[in-house]
Amino acid sequence: MPKIIRDVKDNIFKAAMSLFSQYEYKKVDMKMIAQEAGIAVGTLYNYYENKKELYIEILQTSWEQTFAKLGIIDQMPISPKHKLKKCIEQLYTDIEIRKGFGKELMRSNVSDLNRDERIVEF
Repeated sequence: MPKIIRDVKDNIFKAAMSLFSQYEYKKVDMKMIAQEAGIAVGTLYNYYENKKELYIEILQTSWEQTFAKLGIIDQMPISPKHKLKKCIEQLYTDIEIRKGFGKELMRSNVSDLNRDERIVEF
């Protein structure tokens, strides 16, 4: 089993998120991701089986982070009105950070993603 290095995985994650935000899902391939991350394609496959697995992990992680932030806001000792305002601000901020990432899910031509149960959960 290859050695998994956290910094490399983080670099792959950031590179892929950047590419998926800029280009359609179908136009991004593993070679592009590897080049953006500054690693060999073989190294990329040590971390992710395929593009779909990487895409789903990015989607899940980004929403888990958003939900965690919303949970913190929910625990704040402030009025419901201020909680709602903070939640809306946080959602807007996180959506801005993700930019175009995820827009492919709204397009019907990426049917292999839309059929995946892990995507449907979100």
